[in-house]
Amino acid sequence: MENFQHTNQIRLLREAARLSQSQLAALSGIRRDRICYSEMGRVELRPQEIELIRRVVADELRTIQAQVVAALLSKDGAVAAVGA
Repeated sequence: MENFQHTNQIRLLREAARLSQSQLAALSGIRRDRICYSEMGRVELRPQEIELIRRVVADELRTIQAQVVAALLSKDGAVAAVGA
């Protein structure tokens, strides 16, 4: 059960940051196949890899947050551009 929860967490973190497996791989330096297999429950990521993923996701979420705030504060109301 632990592995399934861990597997689900990686996928949910990646999706929350709106990253594909390929994008996460490029930003974290972890091979895409390891990310894919970990999400399938076939490979367990090392603690260092999990930490790299968390850092990348945190950076991406901060970027998304900044975009949302900027859109909300913009005078032209460009909120629609945030989801792009």
